[in-house]
Order: sequence, then structure tokens, then C-alpha cells
Amino acid sequence: MMRKNKKMLLTRLVFLCLICVHTGQTATAQSAAERFIQKKAKERKEYVERQKQKVDAFRLKKWQEFQNYRKQRNKQLIAYMSERWTEIPPEEPIPAPKLPDPVVPPTAPKHDKKEGKAIAIPHGGVIQPMNPSKPAPKNEIPPIPEELKRPDLIRKGINLFGTICYIATDGVHKIKMESIDEKNVAKAWAQLGNKTYEQIIIDCCDAKEDMHLNGWAMLNLCKAIADDIQGKGTNESAVVLVYLMNQLSYDVQLCIVNNKKLVPIFTSDVELCLIPRYKIGGKTYNLWCDLTTQSKVLFYEKLKYLTDVEPISFDHAMHISFDTRQNTPKQFTSVFNNRMTVTVGVNTSLVNYYNSLPLINDWSFYANQPMFPSVKAQVIPPLKRAVAGKSEIDAANDIIHFVQSAFEYETDEKQFGHERSFFKEELFSFRASDCEDRSILFSDLIHQILGLDVVLLHYPNHLATAVNFKTVFNGHYIEVDGKRYMICDPTCRFSNVGYCPEKFRKDKPDIYRTYGNGSL
Repeated sequence: MMRKNKKMLLTRLVFLCLICVHTGQTATAQSAAERFIQKKAKERKEYVERQKQKVDAFRLKKWQEFQNYRKQRNKQLIAYMSERWTEIPPEEPIPAPKLPDPVVPPTAPKHDKKEGKAIAIPHGGVIQPMNPSKPAPKNEIPPIPEELKRPDLIRKGINLFGTICYIATDGVHKIKMESIDEKNVAKAWAQLGNKTYEQIIIDCCDAKEDMHLNGWAMLNLCKAIADDIQGKGTNESAVVLVYLMNQLSYDVQLCIVNNKKLVPIFTSDVELCLIPRYKIGGKTYNLWCDLTTQSKVLFYEKLKYLTDVEPISFDHAMHISFDTRQNTPKQFTSVFNNRMTVTVGVNTSLVNYYNSLPLINDWSFYANQPMFPSVKAQVIPPLKRAVAGKSEIDAANDIIHFVQSAFEYETDEKQFGHERSFFKEELFSFRASDCEDRSILFSDLIHQILGLDVVLLHYPNHLATAVNFKTVFNGHYIEVDGKRYMICDPTCRFSNVGYCPEKFRKDKPDIYRTYGNGSL
């Protein structure tokens, strides 16, 4: 018995030894693995830190280059501001791009909704869009080094179209001009090159980068900042506004109206209607104020020699990071098919932004600005679901009937007292719309939902569309560059795609080509 117990004890000892050896080997292996992982993590961290240091060094270098550009430019500006003012005759403002809308929209007779054969409709010239895209400016604002942003500063909320931007205006130096002659304006400009304005410029660059602000938004932000510092509409405010925009490389300058008021002027990347314009040094400057016919406008004589500046841009509003607040959602339903219905609230800051815009002399510009993301998310998916599984023609008819019937019709003259073109989101915000507004919305819907190419048809007092369908069918059409575009009138009630109202069949509409029609 004793011998048996000794044997069992010996077996257990051997077993325990084996376990200890195995456990030791496992622990050693785990420890090696952990050390390897820690080593790689450390190497990765060091690599990321080195890359960050390279990026920071690059940003600091680019920022210093930008500061050097600003110093040279300010010397140039102060020098020409010391020169005398001179009068330049104005050019005729560009008129609104169309004649008044028909008071009553056309209606298609029920028996005439479809044509039994293909009928070619004559058309006028083909107008290419004024593509606003420009090469990057020579002195584009670089990304701001993190250490310059200074989150410890107290910043004031500046209202930009209802969205608050925080700018370090606290304790900023105010300028005071005894007069608005050349020497006093140049002296005031020189006073703005201090540390407090340096931080405002950094905050403006930060806002532009973070909020994806285009030129028009930046112009309005700088105006709000200048009014907050110097008082709304003052001559000093105009100087601060133009100073800030120049530090941001924009082509915004000063002029004098009637020898008593300083007013900003600017170049733009699109043609603006109904605005006083002046040709200076081969560039067209737009005056940002209303004038009487007796107004006298003076400009700096050396303004024509300014270079390396960027015009005010008006595109890419869909990228701007506005506050997410929306107006009260409204429902829009087709009277032809109640499945074609959407409930839409429009971003309030976007509405305010659009309300601030001057009229742009190009319908294709309105048609080609992609729909704002929050509006697109409310409009496109439900309409896509409603036409899912239908033929191309049936789906297109559902879309055109939705645009024809879901919105109230009213002329711009009656609703606003003047011509006003809508961006597509605005139809879901205002009480009523007219023919060009509906054509702009329809061109976007037909492209996004069905992926079809669209052109705009400009009649003497009407705007419609024509669509290049993949399906061949009879009806009224125009031919452009060898392709057949079926006429589609989003204003003519009860009409199907491929129908041209009788009153427009003998007219020769101009064709407005688009260069993008948004994105699918």
C-alpha cells in the first residue's frame, strides 16, 4: 500500500512539473507577444507624432508665406489709397434674365396630352452655362496651425444668416476717421494691422475652413463682424469689411458715393443682375448698395493695378455647415398620384442665405447647384420609392405631375414685386412658385431619380425643360447635337412628358445647357 502511494505521489509530482514547465513557456510566449505589440504601438505613436510635426511645420511655413503676402499687399493697398479718387462712368446693369411670367399657367387639354407621332419643334441658340469654377488663387489661405487658433480666448457670437460664428472681437481696436479723404482712409487702414485684428483674421480663416464658406458667405460674415465692431452702415465699418476681405485674398475694394459714404465693391465669378457695375482695369466690379440716377461714384485711381486676388464665389452652398434648424415642415402631394408626396422642412440659415443673394444671370447656375443635403434626404428617397418598378416614361410622368400640381403657381411680380429665381430648395419654403422655379426643380428631380440629361428651354416669357430619354416615344421634341430631347413642361397642368403647349410650338426657345444637373 505504501509503495502504491509513493508511486501515485511521484506521478503527481511529475505531472505538476510538466504543468509548470508548460505554464512557464506559455507565460514567456505571452510576454514576448505583449512586448512586440507594445513595441509596434510605440513605433506607430512615434511615427504619427513625426508626421504631425511635419504637418505642423508645413502649416506654419505656409501660414508665414501667407502673412508675408498680406504684408506686401497691405503696403500696396496703403500706397494706392493715398492716391486721389477718380470718377468712372457706370455700365448698364444687367437686366433680369426674362420677361414677366404668364399670369395664368398653360393647361393641356385632356384629348391633347399625347401626340400620335414625333414632332420636331424648332429652337434658337444653344447657350453654354457660365461655369463658375476657377483655378485655385495664387494666394489661397492655408490651413491654420493649431497653436494659432487659441481656444482660451473669449469669442463673441456673430450672426451669419442665423448661424452663429464665434469671433475674437472682444477688446478690438476701433478706428475713427475725421473724414473720408484719401489720407484718412489710408491712415485708418494702417491702424488695422494690429494683434487684435490678427486674431479676427485667424478666426475668419478657421470659420471658412470648418464651415466650408464660399465667397458670398465670407463677405457677409466680414460685414457682420465690421458692423459689430464699428456700428452698422458706418464708413468705418466699410473700411473694416474691405480690410478683412483683402486679408483673405478676396477682390473687395472701396469707393465713395456722393462724396459722403464709403461703399464696398467686388468682382464675382458669375454675372449679377440689377446691380450697378463698373469696368476697372479689365475687371467688372459690382457695387454693394442702391444708387439713384444722380449718384456720383469715385474709385481709387490705381485700383486697376491690383492682382493676385480672388473674385467672390457663389457656388457650393450645399457644402456650407449651417445650423441644423429648419422651418416648419410642409407636405407636398401630387393630385395625380398621392404616393408622390414629401414632407419637407428647409434649413432656416439656407433660406436666409438665398434671400441675401443678388439675381444671377444664368438659369443653369440655379439648376446645377446640388440640393442641400438635409432637403435632399427628405425629397429624393420617398419619390424614388414611389416610382420604383415603373417604366421610365410612367416614372417621368409621375415626377412631372408632382411638380405641376404640388405647388401653388404665382408670378414673381405678384409674390415679390420683382423678378426672383428660386434655387430648388426654395420651392419647399415659399408659398408659391413660377415657371422657371418649377423647371429648375424638375430638371434636378428627373436627373437624380432617373439619371437623365436635361436642358432648359427659354421662351420669350416662359421657361420649360427638355429631357433626353433612353426610351424612344412619340411627342414634341427638339434636337441638340444629334440627340433628341423630349419637351417636358413642369408648369403646364395635365401635360405628360413629350408635350409642348400649343402657344409655344411656333416659338424658338433658346437652349440652356447644364454642366452637371447635381449628382445622382
